Amino acid sequence: MITADDVMELGLEFWELTSTHAPMESVRSMFITPTILIPSGELMSLETHHAMHRGFRDQSHVWRTMNVQTISEAPQRVLAVGSVDWTASFTNGRPGRIQAVVGETWVIERGSDDRLRWTMYWSNSIDLAEGSAEFDPDT
Repeated sequence: MITADDVMELGLEFWELTSTHAPMESVRSMFITPTILIPSGELMSLETHHAMHRGFRDQSHVWRTMNVQTISEAPQRVLAVGSVDWTASFTNGRPGRIQAVVGETWVIERGSDDRLRWTMYWSNSIDLAEGSAEFDPDT
């Protein structure tokens, strides 16, 4: 059974790889479908997402909520809905710090190798805190 703790651990592992600009191969292996649906409704390739995060430093991700509902037992698959506090500074020296709550809706599957992978990764909202630097995923 896939638990909320399992899902949150997977998210933290992914964000650590993204934040440290790990090789793309290590990130891609975490996905069955290597795309991210962003709040605008567009599908972003994993490579584009990874490149976008190279523009940030000192990133922090702290879970707020996580709810998991079983979708199927064979294969083990869950719908995970949660939110995370995300903060980041800019690598280009731009002043300010992004401070946001990001809504996450994911479908996670356990593979035959017992590893968890995303079949769907949807960041459905990014709510900037008062005083946050602006965030534009296209820059």
